Amino acid sequence: MPTTWITHEGKRILYTDFRDCHSESEMEAVFEKAVQIVLTSPEPVLTMNNFDGVAVPPSFLRTLRTRGADYKHNVRAKAVLGVTGIKKTLINTYSVLTGIDARAFDTEAAALAYLTSRE
Repeated sequence: MPTTWITHEGKRILYTDFRDCHSESEMEAVFEKAVQIVLTSPEPVLTMNNFDGVAVPPSFLRTLRTRGADYKHNVRAKAVLGVTGIKKTLINTYSVLTGIDARAFDTEAAALAYLTSRE
């Protein structure tokens, strides 16, 4: 399941898994489903995106940034997995440009600990 709700330490987290995406169009479809869930949520959500082992095209990064502005009001915090090197810097830029509290993590355990610590 590319996008699903998980519960960790009593907190609901919208988990979006991009690891099985083999094209940009698949990534966009998975992302759009997550966006619609966030937009229809009655309260701000915690989100975790997993890009482990996925080559993320620059044009998809632009899509993330552009669409992020559309739903930032309904995201409490975002954890991102599977980004390394310069892409971690891009997460910081994304956070500044969209106003979403987004952070990159090396492990799912660290990401979950961060998300569950958010009020």
